[in-house]
Amino acid sequence: MDSTPRSPGAALSPPSAAVTTPRDRLLICGCILLVTALAWVYLIHLARHMESPIDADVMAKMGMATNQLNQNVQQVARVAAA
Repeated sequence: MDSTPRSPGAALSPPSAAVTTPRDRLLICGCILLVTALAWVYLIHLARHMESPIDADVMAKMGMATNQLNQNVQQVARVAAA
C-alpha cells in the first residue's frame, strides 16, 4: 500500500505564456532601449536648464560661494603646487 500519488507518465509541457518567441524578445529589448534613450534625453534637458547664469550678488545674498572665491582657491592651489 503506497500512499504516494503517481505521475500520469508524461512530463507536463510548460504553459504557452512562459514560452517567449524571438519577436517578443526583440520587442522587449526595443522597449528597454527606448525608455533608456528617453531617460538620457530628459537628463540632458534638465542639465541644460541648470546651467542658467545667476548673478554673483544673488548668490552672495543666499550665502553661496561665488566665482571670485573659487578663483582665489584655485590661485592658492597653484601657488602651493609651484
